[in-house]
Amino acid sequence: MENDKDRPQQIKSIDIDSFGKSLGKLTVMPIMAFTLLLIIAHGIMIFGINESKKKMESEEIQSTVRKYTSTLSEKISIIANSNIFTDFLKSGEMSRELLDLDLRIILSNIKNDEIIGHKIQKLDGATLLNVGKEGKDFVTFNVCYLNNYLNFRVGKCRAKWTIYFQIEDLIKNLNKYNNKIIECKNCDSISFKSTKLGSIPLEDNSNLKINISIISKDPIYMYLIELFFLIAVFATVGITFTRISKKSKDFVHGPIKYITESIKNGRPIQIEKIKTKELAYLSEVLNNWKTQNEKLQKAQLLEKIASQVSHDIRSPLTALEMATANVNGLPEENRIIIRGAVQGIKDIANGLIKFKENSKNTLKNQFSSVLISPIIESVLSEKRTQYRNKMNINIISDLGPNSYGLFSKINKAELKRVLSNLINNSVEAFETDGEVKINLSKNKEKVNIIVEDNGKGITKDIQNQLFVRGKTFGKNSGNGLGLFHAKETIESWGGEITIDSTEGKGTKVIISLPHSKPDSWFLSSINLKKESNIVVLDDDPSIHQAWKERFRPLGYQMISFSEPSSFKQYIKNLPNLKNTLILSDYELIGHTETGIDLIDELGISQNSILVTSHYDESKIIQDCKRLNLSLVPKSMAGIVPISLTPSESYDLVYIDDDKFLRMAWEMEAKKKGKKILSLSDSSQLESKLTQLNQNTPFFLDRDLGEGQPNGEVIAKNLLEKGYKNLYLCTGDRRENL
Repeated sequence: MENDKDRPQQIKSIDIDSFGKSLGKLTVMPIMAFTLLLIIAHGIMIFGINESKKKMESEEIQSTVRKYTSTLSEKISIIANSNIFTDFLKSGEMSRELLDLDLRIILSNIKNDEIIGHKIQKLDGATLLNVGKEGKDFVTFNVCYLNNYLNFRVGKCRAKWTIYFQIEDLIKNLNKYNNKIIECKNCDSISFKSTKLGSIPLEDNSNLKINISIISKDPIYMYLIELFFLIAVFATVGITFTRISKKSKDFVHGPIKYITESIKNGRPIQIEKIKTKELAYLSEVLNNWKTQNEKLQKAQLLEKIASQVSHDIRSPLTALEMATANVNGLPEENRIIIRGAVQGIKDIANGLIKFKENSKNTLKNQFSSVLISPIIESVLSEKRTQYRNKMNINIISDLGPNSYGLFSKINKAELKRVLSNLINNSVEAFETDGEVKINLSKNKEKVNIIVEDNGKGITKDIQNQLFVRGKTFGKNSGNGLGLFHAKETIESWGGEITIDSTEGKGTKVIISLPHSKPDSWFLSSINLKKESNIVVLDDDPSIHQAWKERFRPLGYQMISFSEPSSFKQYIKNLPNLKNTLILSDYELIGHTETGIDLIDELGISQNSILVTSHYDESKIIQDCKRLNLSLVPKSMAGIVPISLTPSESYDLVYIDDDKFLRMAWEMEAKKKGKKILSLSDSSQLESKLTQLNQNTPFFLDRDLGEGQPNGEVIAKNLLEKGYKNLYLCTGDRRENL
């Protein structure tokens, strides 16, 4: 019997969202609230204390400066009121010379180390006395008298007195008044401009500034506040961390650790031990993983088989479809049998591809630029298979050359669904027999898909209600969602859907989608020149024959290869790839190398076109983009446009290093209606020879300048290559040649 302690305990489980909310209530909100309050309180206290401290320091500095300036102004006033000073100002030049020494002695009695010099000037700027040395830090004031007594407010000013200071000594002197005074270069300066020195008003040009501060210490309670703040924060974080750890162990990292160890050891996960709902669900998924993986491996094997069979069928199918495109010489009955057989094989191939797509179970139906015609072919194949028992119903496609290369930005799976529903609607509305036809074409910047049937048609009043959700007509099992969904889907792509129906004649559903540019890998047309050399690599002989049937009416021969080694040898032996066009299959049965591998190895992507039924596989598309390689879906090889580019030809060639002579020949050729190839040297000629026939006349200057072969040498080389219509142009006499 199982012990109670071994039996899993029934624990109330919660989901991750609930866990997150619970964790937030327990931790985040208290931390944020408490920390915010602490920060605000701490900031207010510190701000108030600092402001008070700054105010006290500023008042103390101002008081110290006032004491100093008051003492200094008293000394200056005593000197300025002395008879020697006043007589000095009133005397003439000779008398001042007699008083000069006495005045210097008086000025030296100030005995301030920070004062390094004095200058006394007349009001017009003329110097009366200069004692000591000048400096950049000074104060200037007017000396004014009323009844021979110093009076700065209403007295008559007789001179200007400038006192020069040494800042370092000034700060030292201030320190004698207050020993906490220190120099502070980053502090706000105290300026004496337009202020007073004690009771003496100073002039605007006074330049004395001092940067000083007070040595102060934070009071003990400041440290206690900081300590309390740190303890409160650490205590909050510590308590919170403990609660988070416990919650996390119970609901997050504990279960995750248990799940991980179970996976590593190959043990099944006991879901009842997981407290978090999401992790419990994940555990259930992981428990089923092994079974699903085995199913996936089987599906991949079937996919590989389907891909191989599809490839084997599609190559002869394409050739057969090309060969039967024009069978007008056969009786009608025979033509119907042949085309029906071809279509049946195509349906099998499309069915295999559909199986392959479904087996991958991937999200391929993203909103992207999609080639439309293969989607239509795929849907038609499905529908023919679905309705194969209805012998009197024909489902046909009308995809001619105009349908080639039409892309639109859509969701591939949704378009298939819409087309499938439309065909179902047509078939279900037939009373006995009928025909459904899909046409694809382009009109300006729109891609038009027309689904047309020859059924009984729809009345006008019903047509107006067909796109309304829940409305259905003429079908017992309809739910009224098909056309509503089609309209909603197509309009979400920027397109539109309309219905044109006539009773007794049939219905036409027109889907108009925005046309988008083809992807870079898609080949719009095969461009051939007159001298093009066409090489085909494919493991299926019928494909070679099909290409021959397309190129033979245009006058082109073709070189065929069915395996890689001889193809590689041929390409390597070519002197150059100019005018060579290579049409290569992707999958070569019996060989590990693919067409892309060969193109990449030989470096021939600029001359190559990949022709494959695997055109929509992401890896192949990526390789094509990487190699700048064009691609044609194999099913569309029969309708890919082929254009002929006429080769450029010239009536004559003229080579001369003289620019003005070339211009004269070009003008004359233009007058005569001739096309001239005019070159300055022979190095440009080699690349143009392929455009010149051997009867083209060459006119060659004998002397083409330093470093260039002369005209005789060029003529000899041309003669060896088969050009015989050669002329030498020179001003030299015949006997000098």
